[in-house]
Amino acid sequence: MCAEVQAGIANVLIKNGSDYKALQASLRSLRYDMLDVTQLYKKHAEPLHMHDTCLRLMQIADYKDSQKVNELWQRILLQGVEPCDVSPTSMERITYFCGVYHLLLWSVLPTSVE
Repeated sequence: MCAEVQAGIANVLIKNGSDYKALQASLRSLRYDMLDVTQLYKKHAEPLHMHDTCLRLMQIADYKDSQKVNELWQRILLQGVEPCDVSPTSMERITYFCGVYHLLLWSVLPTSVE
């Protein structure tokens, strides 16, 4: 069982392109430093493709860039589709849906996106 866990950790590190020292530095920073929203976004969430976390950080910072929000929603939705065999036509429909979803989402939120 321990070997499976070790192999899983190695696979994640290889997949993310992280080396051990970089990973340790990142974990140390997250555990012991008080990071601001920009640091969390640029050093951790964005490089690790944590699009949902990016959206949350944008909300916390009250950052209103509708193009960036739309892009992040597209990436979130496409992450669920990419492992599937999807035709180009279906991908166009999904991209369109992402745009519509963004408009609907921000129309019901208390603050508007500029």
